[in-house]
Amino acid sequence: THRQLESSTKHFCGFVDAYRFAELFENTLACIVLLNGAGRMLNFLKESADLQGHATLCAAGMKALFELGSSRSSVLSEANGILLDGGIVAQGCQGVQAALRQLVRHPGDEALKQAAVLLDGLCDALSRQ
Repeated sequence: THRQLESSTKHFCGFVDAYRFAELFENTLACIVLLNGAGRMLNFLKESADLQGHATLCAAGMKALFELGSSRSSVLSEANGILLDGGIVAQGCQGVQAALRQLVRHPGDEALKQAAVLLDGLCDALSRQ
């Protein structure tokens, strides 16, 4: 289930060298998206903000969303239940972009910046269709 995937991911994300698990994170987060949707995966990233490897985890999640969204636009356009600051619940590409901005407030990690730019651009393109 997605809860087991999230628990295992949190375990590895807590390591000082969590960056070594980026590919594992990407694959696991893609599974969470496919099982429970983009909203659940974005909420998981938000819930994991206090973990050591959070930037690596976020970059992997954004990369997974970009790759899935590139081949299946409905992954992004139909995203729902995205919890934003202030208790706001968002959906669709605009919700994904809002969550992105909240997750990347202080982008010190280059991989995170690049993944955010790619995902944001894809969401922009899908919103214009």
